[in-house]
Amino acid sequence: MSDNSNYIRRAQEASSQADKLLRPGRFSKMFSSRVGRGIEAAELYKIAAGCYKIGGDYISSANEFIKCAECLPEEAAFYYIDAGNVIKNVNVMDAIKYYNQAADICLNTPKIDRAASLKRQIAELYEESKEFKLAADSYLQAAELFYSVNDESSGCSCELKCAELKILYLNETEDILKAIQIFETVGDKYMSKASHAYSARACFFKAALLFLANEDAIGAENALHRYINSDPEFESKPEYGFVNELIGAIRGNDLPHFEELVNKNRRMLDSVASHIILKAKSTITQSEENQWI
Repeated sequence: MSDNSNYIRRAQEASSQADKLLRPGRFSKMFSSRVGRGIEAAELYKIAAGCYKIGGDYISSANEFIKCAECLPEEAAFYYIDAGNVIKNVNVMDAIKYYNQAADICLNTPKIDRAASLKRQIAELYEESKEFKLAADSYLQAAELFYSVNDESSGCSCELKCAELKILYLNETEDILKAIQIFETVGDKYMSKASHAYSARACFFKAALLFLANEDAIGAENALHRYINSDPEFESKPEYGFVNELIGAIRGNDLPHFEELVNKNRRMLDSVASHIILKAKSTITQSEENQWI
């Protein structure tokens, strides 16, 4: 008999013992409380879950962790997390379901930070599965929860992930507008800490580029003025000059100059900014009838 088969057999035995504990005869009921039987059964289900996991039966392992949660409701969140951790090896959507159940439980307790971390984990799984809209929504939920427990660093990080996904993979007008809002909001949060000024400027830079990608040169100009009000030094930074020159190139419908500016300032562009620049470039026409205002 293979090692895996041995572990599966031991898992089945432990699970069967737990089932019997929860359905005792009249004599057994005289000597054990329902709570006590639940604790004992949960320990056996936990053993079964571990054996199934080692034996490579991840679905059965997750099911045993769910039985643990049913036996011990006060510890259910931990067991749903255990179930999610094991089932994600074979079924990401089931893992997300269990993490969501754990998060919902945590939201009704003081463990809001744990719920936030679970929502971020859910977002990462959606992103890995290329479910980008669901990932963006989950990052935003995680951000709101992190902010509610004053974890601004994690909140900002999750909001920025949401914005990046909207830009890179969704890219509808409403996604662009939401991304602008996020970059501006996070930029303002960063400006409240002197050590984060560089990160704030990176946010303002991307927000301004997004106005251009959305064919809104006036919006970009107005945004630059707002960013200077938040950060007076921004006007002297290369990002400000770059955006200003891009506005001129777009208004002049001057594609060669636009490309020259991009090549000259390419070091400023990460993958997200490069994607935005390409969208802005695509709005320049060869006909002067469609010049921007």
